[in-house]
Amino acid sequence: MIKTEYMNLQPTEIAILTSASTIFAAKVSSGRVDADNEDQAMEECVDQAIKLAKRVESLVKTQGEMG
Repeated sequence: MIKTEYMNLQPTEIAILTSASTIFAAKVSSGRVDADNEDQAMEECVDQAIKLAKRVESLVKTQGEMG
């Protein structure tokens, strides 16, 4: 029987998941991911998505952050 997992992702987590998924899909479609490196590739994609998010955060300020 398949175990059901429950998650409650926050908006920032969803944004990073979306970015990491896009990066991962590009790596898969380019043939850079296989069964041997799938977990490592996922880790790299999440790390890259977080790095991108931090870079955007440092460069872009929203109205609520101005002050």
